[in-house]
Parts: sequence; structure tokens; C-alpha cells
Amino acid sequence: MMKKQRNIILYIGTSIDGYIANDDGTLEWLESTEVEGDSGYNSLLERIDTVVMGKGTNDVIRGFDMNYPYCDYKNYVFSKSVSGTDEYASFIDEDVKTFIKNIKQKPGKDIWLMAEET
Repeated sequence: MMKKQRNIILYIGTSIDGYIANDDGTLEWLESTEVEGDSGYNSLLERIDTVVMGKGTNDVIRGFDMNYPYCDYKNYVFSKSVSGTDEYASFIDEDVKTFIKNIKQKPGKDIWLMAEET
């Protein structure tokens, strides 16, 4: 029997004109925007056990005035400048496609790929 391969899920809060952050890199517009329901966010969190992001996204999340929201998940952060692990994440400096291909083969729930603007 073939095991089910994990899915990569790209879930992004974005403005109608396609931007994730303001010109200054902040997410204030997202924090002040009201939506009905949870926009699928809670359903997403139930489907995953792993979060993959870039260092820029990780820095923004760590800068929020709140506890780290993804403590219950395995977190991987792509970075050329930081290595090893901290209390929340493992820092990865390898080819993204190769890493994703390998992690999808490991047992577990789906994987959330957080995108960032570059």
C-alpha cells in the first residue's frame, strides 16, 4: 500500500492588489482588516504539523507583541545568515525544492508554506 504524500499548502493573507505587506514591510493592514469567520485559518492549522517560512517572515512573526503562535508545530526557516535551531525553529540553508521534496516523503500531516514578499 502506498503511503499518502503530505501536501504543501500555500495560505496567504493578501490584499486585493496582491500585496502581503505595506510598502514599509509592516502588516498593519492585515491586523486591522475584519473578515467574517476565520477564512479557513483554523481548518488549516488542524491539517498541518509543519510550518516552512523564510527568515523575513520569521522575523516579522517574532516581532509581534505576542507569544510565538506556531509552538505546537515543527518549524523550518530558510536562512543564509542563521543556522542551527532556536526554541521555535530549525534554520535551513539548502535548496528549497530539494528540502520540500524530502520533507513531503516523511510521515506527518500537511505542511504550511508561508510566503513572503521579496
